[in-house]
Amino acid sequence: AVVVALTVVAVAAAVAVWTSCCGVLTRQRLSHTLRMWRRSVRVGALFWVIVIRFRITQSRTKRIAKSSPFGDEDAEVLALWDGTYEWAASILVVQMQALGGLWVKMGQYLASRPDLVPAPIVRTLSSMLDSNPPRPIVDTIRTLTEDLGDSAQEIEMIDPAPFSVASIAQVHKARLRDGRRVVVKVQHHDVGEVVRQDLVQCWQLTKILAWLEPELNLRPVMKEAISMHEKELDFRLEATSLRVVGANMRAARVVARLPLPVQNLVT
Repeated sequence: AVVVALTVVAVAAAVAVWTSCCGVLTRQRLSHTLRMWRRSVRVGALFWVIVIRFRITQSRTKRIAKSSPFGDEDAEVLALWDGTYEWAASILVVQMQALGGLWVKMGQYLASRPDLVPAPIVRTLSSMLDSNPPRPIVDTIRTLTEDLGDSAQEIEMIDPAPFSVASIAQVHKARLRDGRRVVVKVQHHDVGEVVRQDLVQCWQLTKILAWLEPELNLRPVMKEAISMHEKELDFRLEATSLRVVGANMRAARVVARLPLPVQNLVT
């Protein structure tokens, strides 16, 4: 009877612990889902605010140009568009930096294309070219531990201050247990899921924009960008490219030093 009673108590305690853990996991998952949903709504709202403002400016400038001998080159028309571009740039730079991930990359891309993007937007977004804040070292260690498992123990020391930070990853100097000095490129925690959601939403917004403004059909460009960004998230492809390039250089007897990935420390 005592053994049975103790067994029942143990089972009841295990069930209680399991239920508690499930409750925590459910709450964590719900919180994460809500964050992703709020992000999606924020991006959608930003898109429509800018589209509406551009539509208003377009309507006003058409009326002015129609009654002006200078047409689209009328000073008032140009001033209205400059004001709209500056307004849009001031919103985009703040929102893109706050959203991070893919949107920082998009901002940097726009800032590097003065041949496609109006000058006021290029000037403002150019501040994003070197504006990636580093992630805390605890996040880096957590990612290494989760992704590498026991292999993470091969890293004896890692510099807590990254010497390079990008929108999806950062790079740290490190030393392995066998004494080799290496650099460790670590993807920001959860950035993969966030970027993939952003890519899906970006594609949907591109289709809406093409419907609203047929002359702005960016779908071919976006298809290429989506393919490129998805590949950037898979560091195994980068490691493979390093090996292939290294082999080709050795075969061509090119004298150069090329960093090669550590086989069991790539994910």
